[in-house]
Amino acid sequence: MNRHHRFVTHYEDNLNELKANLGSFEKAKDRKAAAKAVEKTRNHLKKTKPAKKYQPFDPDNLPHRNRKPIKKEPRLNKESFEKDFGKGQTALRAENPIL
Repeated sequence: MNRHHRFVTHYEDNLNELKANLGSFEKAKDRKAAAKAVEKTRNHLKKTKPAKKYQPFDPDNLPHRNRKPIKKEPRLNKESFEKDFGKGQTALRAENPIL
């Protein structure tokens, strides 16, 4: 109930502000005042406009696609192997050797 009451209050505040902005536009005596009222109304509408739900379809950028491979340069020296595997570790020396 509290959430509904907050929403109704927020909606009424936005509606009253919009009506006041449009009323100031109708009561404007000259172009300068009318332009100022239009700009104020436009800013209010931009602020209260909901987010766009439609997302343009891009077939080259789908959410479920294969990952692009990460290319690495080949390891050509001992230091690069030790950097990746740690010192003293090799692929052949495992925790549980095959007997």
